[in-house]
Amino acid sequence: VSTQSTWDIQISIQWRMTSIKLRELIRQVRLCKTAAEERAVITKECALIRNAFKEELAEFRARNIAKLIFMNLLGYPTSFSQIECLKLVASPKYSDKRIGYLGITQLLNEDSEVLMMGTHSIKKDLVESQGPFTVSLALTALCEVSTAEMCREMYSEIQKLTTSTNLFIKKKATMSAIRILRKVPDMVEEFAKLIEGLLAEKNHGVQLATFALMREIMQIDPSYKQKFRRLVSVIVKTHKALLSSGYTPDFDISGITDPFLQVYILHALRMLGEKNEEASEEMYDLLSQLASNPDSGKSTANAILYECARTIISIESSPGLKVLGINILGKFLANKDSNTKYVALNLLKKVVSLDYEAVQRHKATILECIKEADISIRKGALDLLSQLVNKSNVKSIVKELINILIVAEPDFQADLADTICWGAEQFSPNIRWQIDTTIRVLTLAGMHVKDEHVFTLIHLITACPDQHAYAVHSTFLGFKDNLKQEGLVMFGMWMIGEFGQFLLNPYSDGTLSAQAITSEQILKIIEEILENPKTSSKIRDYGLTALIKLSVKLGSDNVPQINSLITSQLNWPISEVQQRANEFIALLNAKFEEKRAKLICAIPLSKKAESLAKGKPSRAGAGEDEEKTAGIDGTAKSPTGGVPPATTGGSLGVLGELLVDIPDSAPEQKQAPAPSITSILEEIFQGSGVDAGPAPKQALIPTQTAASTSGPVQSPSTDLLNLFGSSPEPLPAQPAEVKKDTVVQKTKVQAYLDKYIRIDFEMDNRGLEKPEERKIQVIAASTSGDDITGFNLKIAVQKNVKMLELSPASKTSITGADQKPITQEMKVMNTLDGTKPIAMKIMVTYTAKGENVSAMPLVSFPLNAQLFTITVK
Repeated sequence: VSTQSTWDIQISIQWRMTSIKLRELIRQVRLCKTAAEERAVITKECALIRNAFKEELAEFRARNIAKLIFMNLLGYPTSFSQIECLKLVASPKYSDKRIGYLGITQLLNEDSEVLMMGTHSIKKDLVESQGPFTVSLALTALCEVSTAEMCREMYSEIQKLTTSTNLFIKKKATMSAIRILRKVPDMVEEFAKLIEGLLAEKNHGVQLATFALMREIMQIDPSYKQKFRRLVSVIVKTHKALLSSGYTPDFDISGITDPFLQVYILHALRMLGEKNEEASEEMYDLLSQLASNPDSGKSTANAILYECARTIISIESSPGLKVLGINILGKFLANKDSNTKYVALNLLKKVVSLDYEAVQRHKATILECIKEADISIRKGALDLLSQLVNKSNVKSIVKELINILIVAEPDFQADLADTICWGAEQFSPNIRWQIDTTIRVLTLAGMHVKDEHVFTLIHLITACPDQHAYAVHSTFLGFKDNLKQEGLVMFGMWMIGEFGQFLLNPYSDGTLSAQAITSEQILKIIEEILENPKTSSKIRDYGLTALIKLSVKLGSDNVPQINSLITSQLNWPISEVQQRANEFIALLNAKFEEKRAKLICAIPLSKKAESLAKGKPSRAGAGEDEEKTAGIDGTAKSPTGGVPPATTGGSLGVLGELLVDIPDSAPEQKQAPAPSITSILEEIFQGSGVDAGPAPKQALIPTQTAASTSGPVQSPSTDLLNLFGSSPEPLPAQPAEVKKDTVVQKTKVQAYLDKYIRIDFEMDNRGLEKPEERKIQVIAASTSGDDITGFNLKIAVQKNVKMLELSPASKTSITGADQKPITQEMKVMNTLDGTKPIAMKIMVTYTAKGENVSAMPLVSFPLNAQLFTITVK
């Protein structure tokens, strides 16, 4: 024994002489000039540490683990030290435990096999008798690295610590509970019971951890939102106490009392107020107080205002409060900080679908954001602006965007050009304006314009013979001086080839005055393009096609020059160009001179071209004014994929807040914001150029069908549709099978009837949870057999009627052989069931035989149409 002790003493003395402290190791590493020198220092120290672990030198274990943690931060392997970390945790010394727990959090992970060996030591340290600092170390390790098995083993200790009198331990235990829930979600019920008691604690740290735990519980199990809603008043009082508290040095940041806690409280309120009016109403005063905070120049105040705006938008807030939240975001757009602008733009893109008019008021500020130096701000503002475009503001917005396009960077020109062209296609007041706008964009940024916009313009011009001369002269004027813009050159080549004969004559119509262009000038421009070595193969294909068409339009005198230009392309390395040139040279042979005009004819009018020109006036005039007042047809989606905003408004009578838009089943690829409630209600109730006409005669059509003994009763809608000679729609699946010996009666109301269409509203209450709820199916069928397109329906319901569900329409048109009616289903609730009937005013618009039809009938169901299933004995 004496010899062994002497040996241990000698080893200890030798180690003490060779071992260095952490500070010295860091100094040696910093003095290394190459990676090889650093690796040599680390390798030597690792060898010494391994020997120390082998010799069980406990007095140097903490120092060695600290050095290994430093090596781990540098990226060197240190897995051989994991067992030594657990030995330090099991040590009774606090200094050893501190390094041991630090080693566990840094050198081990959840997949480490030795981690389970430390479960007993960690659980032992979770007893309050060990002291608050030791318990804190154990809780920190549990939060950082713990497996599901460890969490199940220790959750009872965590529950006890959440009721500790030591606030520091209580906060740590609450944060550890979040870790346990993430690993073991089925324990959510155990910790949900603790929320109410934790909310009573006044300590800010405990409150912050409590709201974080509450948020985690509601994310794991949304059903707890309903259980926690009874605590909304307590949460609101907690936040108001923060606002009214005086200066607190421990929690004050830039004059704001604990902004982190305020943000967590608002986040919890947002989750509790979603789709719940009662809980939302309890927050109104607090949110109004926060939104009216004048001190919004500081980042801490802006963080709270941003969270306040998110909460206002997410909950069932009043229109006035929602506008207040949107105004906060509008102020953020004028902030100098780019981060503030960025988050405001992202949130406004979501808000525009909730209150289009409120966001529209900040259009000027959004336009200013497009001029920002930060590309992310510019793109975000452009995406938002594209959702605000409509027929009333398209001219002003496009004018501003074109001014920005002139000075924009090439990378941003593509996005600008796409948005401008899309706006012109969707909302142009007349064809002439759309042509001018697209050609202007092609002139400024033709190489960045997508081909689809060029093709759309080509289809539009093809469908408008009265615009051919104007379009080709306007194109040639911008085309001859901007040959570097590929999109413009491609479009110009097509225009010259298709309508080049109009260039030979002068043109003047009051808006454009152009001189006649000689055939030599036309061919010279084409020659200049084809001789340019940078001209792409696609442009050469367009040029060759234009030349062969001009051989007929310019006369036989120009055929030799055209033949020479085509021959010059035979040596172009692309086979497609060579093949096309050879074919056209053969076509210029004298033997085909008589047949050439028939072979090279104008492009026939496509269906797309007809649809683009349909309903648009050729020039600014009366037609444009009619479109401005209509403001209800055809919504479109923005090029960024934005959702069309729903309509909202202020106090406009009993129907002011209850306007419902029946969406189309297959919306256009690009959809624009719908008009505001104000404009729609003015049209409906005050008249704005739409003749409502007399209300149609209301027809109550009860249809009784004896139930089959073998199954559910067939809907009488089949018979109704057969009256109009159309094939019936497949019946929807019934929610519940009707029993034997039962007569089912549905109530149908004829809502509208004219020479083209008949609209019926069919009411049913089977399969619904509440007796005051009703299912209504809208059936729109053709009465004449003519094509019906652009069908659109708006509904304004009474105050006692709430719209619960609204499914998409089956389609928006009845055309050709498909004469099936348009169907749409909705679910409403009559809050005054038995006292007031269900009534609504609708606006229907559609196009038939080129005639735009608009009407606004009143639909009212009889008061006694309450029960629809009668049992017959």
